[in-house]
This record gives sequence, structure tokens and C-alpha cells, in this order.
Amino acid sequence: MSCYRLAGLLAGLACVCASAAQAATYRVDSTSADAGVSACDDLVANDCSLAGAIAKANASSGEIDAIHFAIPTGDPGCHPTQGWCVIAGSGEITVNEALTIDGFTQPGASANTIAANVGGLNVVHKIQVNPALKFTAPGTVRGLVLNGRGNGQVYPLKYSNPNPTASEFRIEGNAFGEALDGGTSMVTWAFVLESRQPVRVGGLQPSSRNLFCKAGASIVNHTNTGKLRVYGNLFGVNADGNTMNGCSVAEAIDGNFPYYDDDYVHFGANDPNGRNVVARQGLDITPKNMSFGIQSLAVVEVKGNHFGLGADGVTPLALEYAYIGSNVAALMFGGDQPGDGNIVVGPTAGSFAAIDTGSISRGAVFGNHFVGTHLKPWYLRWYSDGGPLMRRPNDAGDADGSIGGRDSSAQNHPEITAFTVEADGLHLSYRIDSSTTNAQYPLQVEFYSALTQAPLDRLGSDVYQAADAQSIKSIVLPLPPTPWPTDAVVVASALGAMPPAPSSRASSELGWHPVTLAFAPGTSATTIDNASNTVSVDVTTPAPFVPRGSVRIAYTWSSYTFQYCDAALVATGPSSARATCTLAAGDPGPHLLRAVMTTNNVPFADAASGGNPVASMNHAVVADALFKDGFE
Repeated sequence: MSCYRLAGLLAGLACVCASAAQAATYRVDSTSADAGVSACDDLVANDCSLAGAIAKANASSGEIDAIHFAIPTGDPGCHPTQGWCVIAGSGEITVNEALTIDGFTQPGASANTIAANVGGLNVVHKIQVNPALKFTAPGTVRGLVLNGRGNGQVYPLKYSNPNPTASEFRIEGNAFGEALDGGTSMVTWAFVLESRQPVRVGGLQPSSRNLFCKAGASIVNHTNTGKLRVYGNLFGVNADGNTMNGCSVAEAIDGNFPYYDDDYVHFGANDPNGRNVVARQGLDITPKNMSFGIQSLAVVEVKGNHFGLGADGVTPLALEYAYIGSNVAALMFGGDQPGDGNIVVGPTAGSFAAIDTGSISRGAVFGNHFVGTHLKPWYLRWYSDGGPLMRRPNDAGDADGSIGGRDSSAQNHPEITAFTVEADGLHLSYRIDSSTTNAQYPLQVEFYSALTQAPLDRLGSDVYQAADAQSIKSIVLPLPPTPWPTDAVVVASALGAMPPAPSSRASSELGWHPVTLAFAPGTSATTIDNASNTVSVDVTTPAPFVPRGSVRIAYTWSSYTFQYCDAALVATGPSSARATCTLAAGDPGPHLLRAVMTTNNVPFADAASGGNPVASMNHAVVADALFKDGFE
């Protein structure tokens, strides 16, 4: 071998060694807040604080450095028998270079070993960090209790990387807002995101799961953009995954993102190891893309999670909503693949929306299980003539266009045309009024039973092919495990196929049955002033179900209602019902006789508006001549 070749090989080897030497591991052995404690010599005790180790890492460049912990329990910041240590300090400690901080390296600490689809967490933390950590470069924060006390309890962790990178910033195995020392806990925000670079919170491995219990909001975005994956975490619950004592998470995600078309939010996965457990409030996401004058096509996927249901799959948790937001063109809540569906358990009282897409109808909802008689289903809401937001009526042929894209509207929901309960199953017929040019066929269809506006049981699914378009299709679904409720109806939703890019899938909202309301034949236009007036109204539907609900009938004068009565609907046929009540005598003069059916918590709504059906007629209360003559 020539000397030149040998010299070249030696030089290359030297370069490799130099490159490897750039990655350093600093072992923190002191709870001191002093960044000057930064010698970080493994052979010298008490010479490396967390702030000092970060300062050393900031001074290097190239490979990702690591910070490990080896703080003796005799340190003043440690508990002598329990073995936990509290890193002192205030304000922010800024990390400017790629860095991994691993709290599980502290003796006695151990990562969680329980999978997300099995239960809560058995993690053991030994390092509590009081100052906030601010990263301006990719890295990993693992195995810490991020208390935030040194930052005024505002936030304990922030990612503010302005530089484009394909590397994820990872948050794994941490607990936010907790206090190993029993001191002040709870933060306003757990993790603040100020970067559109990739971030992963949690992961598919048990050791990656985070705990967000003591925070006003868990993941907060301040930049209106971002690339975010969230897997396997606990939001608003304790480490057992089933109790909420002491927790105060307001929202799992709060922020105006994603923004650009290449942004994304993946919350949960159809891999059961990615399941998030969420209590109280879920995702509040409202992307802003108005500088382009178009809707964002950034993907927002919410799959395989428990909302309002504990990690054991049995324990109910308090829940206000699973998802709210608007302006999302590519929302997919659930999906049509195994494991895509979320379980949403609603409250036993009150009136909440499971999923509310706001005033702009976008996205798709499919394959989920909803539990809770007072839990409203998802809304792909709309404005009606400047009035309130309400359920969306089908339009002829689905002419508003629901083939995906930035400005697509909602897919028409399936109409149930026939239904009977037989020994071999649920026999039903349905039709979707969507032409092949206005919907992306084939359509996936799912069916639910319902007693209220909320779905009761998911009964099954079907595929509505292009050859079926706008025609009636008959199917048989399996009988549910419990007897069919007397007043139950069947409702359905439809999910379009994926259209060509750039575009997104579209679904209908959960179906409902259109009704019309009218005064019963023979209703008089006059009554005398000393007599009560019995009034009936009829409610009919083209669906094979008896309309349910209540009707308020009133005499009105201008905006002042001075006589009214409420009556429940009583069946008069397989698709009709009547409400009858008696109004007290009114004052003489012209009046308006008005009837309004309340549909807030029934699977029926006005055929034209999607709101409460209304009927009115002019009515006069006239003086009783005989009664009057008796005094003359």
C-alpha cells in the first residue's frame, strides 16, 4: 500500500472519530440553579447542574448531545429516602442546539410499561424541573416532571424552532404540572408550540406516553401552523387513566393550526398503542388560511381515542366535547378502517356537542361509537338566512357539491324509507340523494339507533355504489344485543371516497328525519273572549317512524306571548303524530296562533331549515254577544 493511500485512510479515520466525538453526554449531579456549575466531569462530584449542562450543549454543534442524571440523594434538593430530586431555578432555560434530556437515567426512575390499550401509567419519575425549558432546536424531553413553578406556573416547556428541519421534537414519558415535592402544582399551559417544524407528543411505545393532568390546556399553539403527532397520552386524568381528582385540563389541544397545506395534526391512531384518553375538553382547532383566501387542506386526523372514557374502557369520565373548530377542509374524525373509530362518552345531563365543525362545513366523521343520551352528535353546521346554526337539510341531488376540496359542502345524509324488526335482523331500506357528479362514490354508510338527537348503538355499515345512486337500497342488519327500544329510530351517515388531490373526504352529519308541522284540519280562526280554545297540530314525516317531541302552542301579540300551552306528540299513524292542548281565553282582538315543535333532543327537525318546525295562522278573539247582552 502506498504511503499516500495509507495517509488518506488515516485522515478519513480521524474525521470519523472527530465526528463521533461531537456527540457528548453530560451527567447532571446537582440540583443547583447555577449555570456556572458546568464542568460536568464524570470523575468530579457536584460539578454539573442542569443549566450548566445545557450551557455546555449549547456551545457544541453537530450531533445530538444528551443530558443524563446521576444526582445523589444527599443533594439538598433531593429527598433522602424517596429519592426524588427537584431542579431549582426560575424563568426559562434555553436550549439552542439539538439535545436529548433523559430523566429516566436518574437512579430509581423507570419508564411506563403499560400499553395505551391496556390501562394507565406505572411510570416512576425522580426528576422534577421547576424552570421552564425552551427549545429552539430539535430534541427530546423524556422522563421528567415538568412543574413550571419557576416560570410562574405559566408553562414548563416551549418549542420555538424557526429553522426548517425534518427532525421531530419529541416529548416522551413526562408529567406536566405535577409536583414530586408536594409543592405548588398546576400550570396554565403544559406545552407551548411556536414552530411549524415536526413535533411528536407521546408515541406508540408504552415508555413514550405522557401525563397531562394539572394544566389549564395541554398543547397550545401560538403560531397558527404546525406539524403535530399525538399518541398514547392521558389528558385530564390521573396516571391510573380512570380518575380525575386534582386534574384541571381544559383542552387537550388549543390553537389555530394547521395552516399550510403541508401541515398536519394526527391525534391518536388506528394502532391501539396510539390511543389517547381525554377528559373534560378535547380538541379546539381552528386553522387560519385567510391570507390565501382559501380553506386549508392540512390533514387533521382524530382516530382510535377515548373521549370521556377511561383507559380501562369502562369508567366514564366528565366530557364537554371531543372536537370543536372550523375552517378544516381535511378533518377526519374516525374513519372506515379497523381501529379508526373513536369512542365518545357523553354526559348524563346537559346539552353538549360531541363534534362541532363550527359555521363552515368541512371534513368527515365516520366509524365512531357515541354513548350518552345527552351527547349531541356531530354537526356539520350551517347558517340559514343569517339565522342560528342548525342541522343541515339534504339538497336535491346533493347539488351543493360534496366531492371534497377546499370549498366542498356536506355530503347528503341517507334517508331511511322503510324499517321493520324481524327475527333474522333489522330490515331497512335507504336512499342517498347524491348524483354521481356531486359525490365521490362509493359511499360508506353507517347506521345507528337513536332515541334522542344522540346515537344509541352503532348497528352496522353498508356500501352504496355508484350504481345505487339516488335509488332505494334494501339491506338486513344484525339485531343489537339488547331488545329494540319501543321508540327508537334508525339514523345514518355517509362518507365519500377520497377524491383526487388536492382534496379531502367529505361526510354527511349524523342523519335525522325531516318533519312538517301544520294545524289540524278544522282549526278555527276565531274564538270568543270568555271561552278556552282547544288546538291540535299534526306532525308528519316521510320516514317510517313516529315523530316524537313536544309542541308549544300560543296566542301571540307582537313579540309578547300571553297565552301558551305545551303538549307531547301522540302517534296517530306509522309516520304521524298529533299534539293537543287547551289555551285559556284570550283578550278580544286580532292575534297570531303559533305552534313550534322543539327538536333540540330528538332525531327529527324541520324539513326545510333543519331547525324547529313552525306553523302560524291569524286568529281573532271576539266578544261573546250573548254574554255582553246580559249586562246591557
